[in-house]
Amino acid sequence: MAGEALRLFHEDPAMARVAAEVGVSRATPAECFRNAVGTPAMTYLAEWRLALAADLLRQSDTTWNTGARQVGYGSGFALSSAFKRV
Repeated sequence: MAGEALRLFHEDPAMARVAAEVGVSRATPAECFRNAVGTPAMTYLAEWRLALAADLLRQSDTTWNTGARQVGYGSGFALSSAFKRV
């Protein structure tokens, strides 16, 4: 399950329904993922999205709003807030 979740995260970081794709309910504990990867699934996804966004913003003329949508944030403001939290 963790490997499939990782594959989905990396294929589409904006995907909001990874659990459904993997075939588990949202209530299912993420213990398997955490044991396999060493971090909770949502923490991993947030860090992955921010890394992708940083690359997009550094290496292209991508706007904050466009970059945010490409990695799963609703707006440039939401992306900016996520960067500030980290």
